[in-house]
Amino acid sequence: MSFRHKAACFAVLFIPFPPGLVTPKACVAVLIHCSPKPKKIMDTQERKIDLYEVAEIKLSYSTKVKASQRPKVDSSRQVYEVFAKAWDKDLIEFTEEFKVMLLSRANRVLGIVTISSGGTAGTVVDVKLVYAAAIKSNASSIILGHNHPSGNLLPSEQDKRLTQRVKEAGRILDIPVLDHIIMTADGYYSFGDEGEL
Repeated sequence: MSFRHKAACFAVLFIPFPPGLVTPKACVAVLIHCSPKPKKIMDTQERKIDLYEVAEIKLSYSTKVKASQRPKVDSSRQVYEVFAKAWDKDLIEFTEEFKVMLLSRANRVLGIVTISSGGTAGTVVDVKLVYAAAIKSNASSIILGHNHPSGNLLPSEQDKRLTQRVKEAGRILDIPVLDHIIMTADGYYSFGDEGEL
């Protein structure tokens, strides 16, 4: 009959205490049992954190609409009309939404994306999401749009600050903001037409 013994080791660790806690030179001896298992666990944990095993990100854009069939916008009125078709008419006077029109180099509409929906008095806009959509769709330029449920067409100071922030990000990314349209059920306000850009 034979027995297999696992290798084990013991170590003694002396821990000194501060003077006055027990005795001036008191210390405690701690017996530590060592075995190969902790090393295996550590090896396994180290293997789980592999810097080369990261997610691959693939950007793509697909459409079923031919370039020649996409609407082309050359004026704020045309932009308003395209936005109006994409807006839920039951919500335009109820909650504020922020949308982005994505344009090709020929000013043809690649699509319209809703960035955020808020309450009756405002909505939060993340500039990163605006340009994430623009980059993924390979847009050459963008037009911003949001509605005022109150029916007031004049931009607020917050609207102006947001427009400048998005415009500055677009300048860095070479995806310019061509206009910002404020929508109401009865009409629109164009930052571009009013010299606010």
